[in-house]
This record gives sequence, C-alpha cells and structure tokens, in this order.
Amino acid sequence: MLPARVNLEREAAHFAVASRCFEDDPAQLDLFNYTVKVEAFERIEAGTPRLAIGRLRIRSRLTHAEHTYNFSALYLGQQHIIGNISGTLNRTTYDKVHQRVADAFRKANLGEVIGIQQEHFGPHKFTLATFVCRRENRIIRAITANSLLLAEPNFAMFSTTTTL
Repeated sequence: MLPARVNLEREAAHFAVASRCFEDDPAQLDLFNYTVKVEAFERIEAGTPRLAIGRLRIRSRLTHAEHTYNFSALYLGQQHIIGNISGTLNRTTYDKVHQRVADAFRKANLGEVIGIQQEHFGPHKFTLATFVCRRENRIIRAITANSLLLAEPNFAMFSTTTTL
C-alpha cells in the first residue's frame, strides 16, 4: 500500500467536500498546513441533494506553493459524492459554468449537473473514496451517521422484543 499523497489539488478537493456537507463557515475550515482564500462559493440544498461550487486559492504553509482551483461537488445522500476540480479555469469561465451548474441543480436536473462538472472541470474527479485513507475520517463519520440513525429504530425492536 502506498501512503496517501497530499498536494494542493487534493487539499482543494478536501475543502470542496467538507464545505459542501459539514462546515457552516467554509472560510474557517482548517486544512492543517494549508491556507485557503475563498474567492467564490455557493452551497445549494434541495432536500437530500446538495451542491457546492466554488473558486479558491490554496497555499502550502511549508513550501509556499499556491494555486487557484475551481470545484463543483454534488452530494446525493449517504456516501454518494461526485466532484470535479480544475486548476485551469479563468474567473470569467468559472462564473459562466457556476451559473450553468447552479441552474441545472435548481431544476433538479442532476444528470446535467454531473455532465457540466465533467465537461468544464475536467478529468480530475473526487469521491468519498478519495478521502478514505486520509485523516478525514470525520467526513466519513458525518456521512454515515445519518444512515445509522435511520437504521437504528429498525434494529431496536430486535433487542427488546425478539430473541434471535
């Protein structure tokens, strides 16, 4: 097994996932050895599905390397996260793509959201599996906690009324 590599793009993807679901103030998200300057960010919720789309500048505190990334992260419920990240979109293009993705999400056209993500944010994808071997077990626990809460009442009846 190879150790997980941490780089600017991976930390930007981490920011996208964490901001999408779990952080009330993504600008205050602690990324350990990285600083983040949020240039644009929008989170939209429609029942279970959630969309986060944004543009950020991330900088390593150790190497001082920095880069701007654009991302779109779609949460479909439970462990289903589909995200794309790009380090090549300029601000004008990002603004246009942001509007298209947000409009498609508001129309509940999730297929179009995924298509726009893939078309404009490029081949750099991330899912929950991207973060499994990282320090971000908190993300996994937060996602699975809701599923466990839903399942718990169904199993509680076995422990109190039935002998297996």
